[in-house]
Amino acid sequence: MTRFFIISFEILALVALLRSPFIHYWFDDVQSKVADWMLDISLMAERNELSIFRQAIISHTNNLTESQLAYLETITANKMSVSHFDSLYCQANDKNPYFYGANLRYLCSEIASSQIVAN
Repeated sequence: MTRFFIISFEILALVALLRSPFIHYWFDDVQSKVADWMLDISLMAERNELSIFRQAIISHTNNLTESQLAYLETITANKMSVSHFDSLYCQANDKNPYFYGANLRYLCSEIASSQIVAN
């Protein structure tokens, strides 16, 4: 009988503890960190692919200025920005203030030949 009361008290104490605001705050914090880790892991392959793509472009175009390199970093930040660049400047032939002429044609041909943008 004493064992029943002890187990019942432990269960009630656990329920009271789990309902406390501190535990809810702590679980929310843990959930947020785990979700961030999972997002980073899921984007790791994309980041590696874009990094290799960026290095291939930089190695073949040695005459890029600092602003062009910064813009290239922005373009290759994620697949969506590469796709947006492709649709605006490669497909629609809009004017780009950073890349033009041979550099733009090379960048567009590399985007077209890579599997980054799936048309």
